[in-house]
Amino acid sequence: MRLWLLANARFPTEWAHGGQIASMASAFAALGHQVEVVVPDRPDAIAADPAGYYGVAGGFSVRRLPDLGRLHRRPLASAPQRLSFAAAAGRACARARPELVLSRDEVAAAACAPWARTLVEVHKLPVRALSLYGALLRRAAGVVSTNQAKALRLSSELGVPAARILVAQNGVDVAAFQAATPRPGVRAALGLPDEARLVLYSGHLHAWKGVETLVAAAPLLDGDTRVLLLGGRDEDVARFRAAHAGPRVQVLGRVPRGEVAGWLKAADVLVLPNVGSSYESRHETSPLKLLEYMASGRPVVASDLPSLREVLDPSLAVLVAADDPAALAAGIRATLADPGAAAARAGRALQAVAALDWQARARRILAFAQGLERPYSSRA
Repeated sequence: MRLWLLANARFPTEWAHGGQIASMASAFAALGHQVEVVVPDRPDAIAADPAGYYGVAGGFSVRRLPDLGRLHRRPLASAPQRLSFAAAAGRACARARPELVLSRDEVAAAACAPWARTLVEVHKLPVRALSLYGALLRRAAGVVSTNQAKALRLSSELGVPAARILVAQNGVDVAAFQAATPRPGVRAALGLPDEARLVLYSGHLHAWKGVETLVAAAPLLDGDTRVLLLGGRDEDVARFRAAHAGPRVQVLGRVPRGEVAGWLKAADVLVLPNVGSSYESRHETSPLKLLEYMASGRPVVASDLPSLREVLDPSLAVLVAADDPAALAAGIRATLADPGAAAARAGRALQAVAALDWQARARRILAFAQGLERPYSSRA
């Protein structure tokens, strides 16, 4: 099958969505399909081979379409850029006629809908113009939602028939994380004693990720415990270092993608402290880092939120009240105090996440697409 992964985004990019796109492209290619990642020709994309940058097997090509991307960050330029990319995608799709388009952009997907069976992948619902968004989604053959909460809203509020919605959580390369070895000499490299216990957060440092809650919990942990923050944009890393770096908290910054698994496996506890006050955090997110945590086989402490409950339960991780440094610290201390129970939870989490392999996700999407008529919005 000739398959497009269509995204109005820089590619490669330091953002997590770039890794998701590359992983899905590689998974579809591994199943024997001819895969193109179709993106704008952005001048600020990272100059690297996508497969190498993200550490995936590859087997896909990248098609870059001209648009108004050079104006993208100027005032009022977002809409013209989106429309220009959608128009370019529609023209290219009419010429190439891929058999399936999986798009992260509903406008570009609508432009491709007359020429190919098109699925829209929904990672986050907009906060405004929902009626327009729903109309664009209904032009597609189907919708892929990364969690159940968004699927319910798509059906109940936006009029997308439930039969045309697939719930497919994000994925992870479990084999790659299991094959990785713990990063050697972490404690010595950080100037920590051998007996230091490491609590690690991996990912961006945005407010809704809850990293401030983890930082506030650090003084409440035992004296031999250190909190490590891995990842973040350069400006956010600089801000966190200025505000929080000290004997209890080390802000490591971003590391090459291929090194993340080694850092995770070197930690004693992995923390996902998402806030409960953000709608996206509470209901919409399907965090790649959570699946990577589980695939690493290390104990997890996470906020007890509906979005994370779609993957986790108390048999797989210690779940604590969101936005509560004392509760988070208590969960971390309890995990460290009972390594046998922590290891058992981590083992069950590893077994559970095996079903969320990228290729398994790709197979589900292909089976879903094959069962759809296209486009249903045009039927009288």
